[in-house]
Amino acid sequence: MARILLIDDDAQLLKVMEITLQKSGHEIFPAPDGKVALNLLKTQPVDLIITDIVMPEADGIEVISSFIGTESRPPIIAISGGSQRLDPDSLLKLARAMKVDLAIAKPFTPLELLKAVDTVLAKL
Repeated sequence: MARILLIDDDAQLLKVMEITLQKSGHEIFPAPDGKVALNLLKTQPVDLIITDIVMPEADGIEVISSFIGTESRPPIIAISGGSQRLDPDSLLKLARAMKVDLAIAKPFTPLELLKAVDTVLAKL
């Protein structure tokens, strides 16, 4: 199965996503924010990145931006529940404009997460 980097500052959601994807046979690398994730990517190649958009330290936009102009980047699924100033649709629209492979709004079910991962990985 796939090596997946999960990035979300909501520790509870991060754990649920990790367990859900591990049960499907994926190897998971959890990160609480984009800064930790970007450091992890220096040493761990991954097949897929799932990133929240709004986070402290480095957000999902910074993670996505780090791949601009690079030849090879793993597929990216952006997730967002919005922020105090922006609704999830606006944030996910921005992520789509940055060419993520899929964007889904929070909350989502474990089944919706698995379908999103399967959809993106099927394109590899």
